[in-house]
Amino acid sequence: MEAKVTIGIPGRWQSWPDLMQEVAEKSDGYVLAGHTLYDTKRELGFGLDVYEHDPHLMEAFTYASRTTLPQGLLEELRQHACTVYVTAEVGSFEGLQRLVEAGAALLRAGGMAVLVETAALAHTKDAWEELLQEDELLPFYAAFVALSGDEDGYSSCGMKAFGLPDARVPATLAPEEAVVVLNGFNMYRIADQPIIEDGQTVSFDDDSSYSTHWTEDDRYETDHAFYNPFGMLWVEPVQHGIWGRMKGMLKN
Repeated sequence: MEAKVTIGIPGRWQSWPDLMQEVAEKSDGYVLAGHTLYDTKRELGFGLDVYEHDPHLMEAFTYASRTTLPQGLLEELRQHACTVYVTAEVGSFEGLQRLVEAGAALLRAGGMAVLVETAALAHTKDAWEELLQEDELLPFYAAFVALSGDEDGYSSCGMKAFGLPDARVPATLAPEEAVVVLNGFNMYRIADQPIIEDGQTVSFDDDSSYSTHWTEDDRYETDHAFYNPFGMLWVEPVQHGIWGRMKGMLKN
């Protein structure tokens, strides 16, 4: 199974011909053909849609960046003429690298910034360009996977980009512990690619163990950008020495 991951890139392109010309001249090997952004070097196509000016786009970027984007960029985003949305069926590290390259091509052609629609994460041009130089998993994980919490627990959003279920931990964990467990468990699954069956107990550090339970992703409707078709893995601590050690270090 593969899942669709979508990124949005606003720009000042005033028309379709303007966008086509800028991409052809400045993207270094990409062209627009109908509703496809085509990588002529690798012979890969990405789904493409263009939407006119969105008066709420700046607010979306502000939320997705957790208010870390420079104010100057936010003001620039207010002046965008349209937003180009690129969709790829990924599910692997290599697939994400190709999508990042496609996004960078649009940035070179006049794009302002990147919004990962499938996880509500915003990135500046410079941050996105830095991903092109990365061959490690962690920066890509941070770029495509977000964490959030509610009264029922804490969960990740965006693991479908790696072809994996999202993870959820109970609200009984402290927020700091939830972050450690979710990130550790997710990176363990991406890097080691273990086969985790429903009801299995797993360990991804020296002396911690967790029971797992698979469910459908019932947080969102199936057509929602955040919905994960691979489902959700509930992660319940059985023995969590990693957090105990960290708390001991903090006390000292």
